[in-house]
Amino acid sequence: ADVSLGAARFGNVRIKVNTVWVDDVKVLLQGKEVGAAQDVLVIAYELENVSERGAISFFGWGGYKAKPEESTALLTDSNGRPYRRLLLEDVEGQVEARVLDPGKRTADRILFPAPDDKVDYYRLELPAKNFGGDGTVRLQIPRSMVMAKVVRKDPEPMPREENKKVAALRQQLRARLAPDRIRACAALADLRADATPAVPDLIKLYASERDTQVRVAIVNVFQWIGPPAKEARPTLLRALQDEFWMVRREAADALCTVGAEPEQARKALPILRKMLESKDEGVADSARAAIRQLEKVAKQ
Repeated sequence: ADVSLGAARFGNVRIKVNTVWVDDVKVLLQGKEVGAAQDVLVIAYELENVSERGAISFFGWGGYKAKPEESTALLTDSNGRPYRRLLLEDVEGQVEARVLDPGKRTADRILFPAPDDKVDYYRLELPAKNFGGDGTVRLQIPRSMVMAKVVRKDPEPMPREENKKVAALRQQLRARLAPDRIRACAALADLRADATPAVPDLIKLYASERDTQVRVAIVNVFQWIGPPAKEARPTLLRALQDEFWMVRREAADALCTVGAEPEQARKALPILRKMLESKDEGVADSARAAIRQLEKVAKQ
């Protein structure tokens, strides 16, 4: 499945690769830095339980505690060169294990050595047994989807205090380069409800943002913040009609977690019903889920 076309379904789960980028990561062992930062390929994805009944036990493909024989995530480029996943301790945004009830999702990241950029695509193979399935999940990541590392001069260390971290990320949302703005959004999404102070900044950024992938990332933050991002509901209604289909899909998903007032739900439903006709992968599924939830709200 080509991940640039949207989410892919495998049995009772839906997998969506949100962002792929090259960045430097510190090598830690038992909480201590043991080596210089190294360039790695970071694949950020979401896994959702789309079954109507029954929880799923999911073991992250990139977790530090996972045994190699139990989670042999493999990346191969279009030239046939293989890359084994990196087992690094204390990676932000990485999960070890989750129990997902129907309709619930989790975000995770897999790390690989920085790959050759003179290729057309990368193929990612993941064992389906990590979510209780059979066989192998095969995903294709086009080279155009991979964001190159941004080299910065004299970078400032990120403050450890959570409130200072949010403040720094709010400032980073104003960065000139789109990859920097996307990274800020990804970090805010990891903070969940703690990122609520950034909602006004994200609303303002969406209104003027021209980069489609940044708009996708903005809407994704609202989704992970959840109900505390209620100020963004009008923005999500506008995002349902965004020119880029991935933004529309993310907006439908976000409305499921952020929620809506009855009047907002009534405005959203006609748009969502039209989205059911979309041929873009995952859009109709996201719209259908949002319709089920908002129809109840609209009757209030």
